[in-house]
Amino acid sequence: MGLVFKDVGVIDLDGSVTLQENLLLKFKPKIISLPRENNFKIWTSLENYQAVCQKLSGTVYGVNFCGLGEFHHLAYYLIQRIPVQKVAVVVFDNHPDLLPTFPGYISCGSWLLNVAELKKVVQIIVVGITEISGLKRVLPVTLKEKVMLFLPQSKKLKSTIIPVKYFNESNLLTELYKSIKVKDIYISIDKDVLHPLDAVTSWEQGELRLSQLLSALTMLKEKYQIWGIDICGEYGNELLKIQRIGERWATSQNERANLEILEILLRE
Repeated sequence: MGLVFKDVGVIDLDGSVTLQENLLLKFKPKIISLPRENNFKIWTSLENYQAVCQKLSGTVYGVNFCGLGEFHHLAYYLIQRIPVQKVAVVVFDNHPDLLPTFPGYISCGSWLLNVAELKKVVQIIVVGITEISGLKRVLPVTLKEKVMLFLPQSKKLKSTIIPVKYFNESNLLTELYKSIKVKDIYISIDKDVLHPLDAVTSWEQGELRLSQLLSALTMLKEKYQIWGIDICGEYGNELLKIQRIGERWATSQNERANLEILEILLRE
């Protein structure tokens, strides 16, 4: 098992990944740059979403870096391209990304609702959520048929229609392996799932350590056929300036995480 495609790409909407010189030098990703003024960040109409995605026909099928977490909804397009009849989507994210937005729109917080409607997606597993307040809202009842949430044991959810498992450092791999129903999977990573010591993102961050994520990716690579991976959760230039966090430090932290993730994924 392992990655079906081992090419690396950058969908550049914000310039955050192209700052990571070591990543560019070592893995030589294919870069597709899109205009910054395409009204795509955080949310957009489905009409504009389709127009933007039409410009991504040259995107690689292996590992795609998508920049800020505000562009996580790019994953919906990447998942639509998967050429299999049944696929499980495994998401590492500090947020559920299952919260309804306005009709006719898609957002970085709602895109998994669109993914759940795809016939070929038979299962969605979201690992690492600590921002659970949104799960107390009214969610579509149909989600319980496809979606499962993996929450740290420190976060107890009193009620939700979606099945929940609680994990710790010792049982995450076992429980994740027991839960995936098919051999073909797609992986989506938002680095806000990581502890602040392991990445610098523009959203509230979770508790998962990079070492835990790498162990999970190693297991998934060994046990399943991986049809694609997207990675977001960078820290944008405008945020670096506003919050006065050293650009070099923030970029190097995220680059280190990205390099370790790629090393695990692409290792023979």
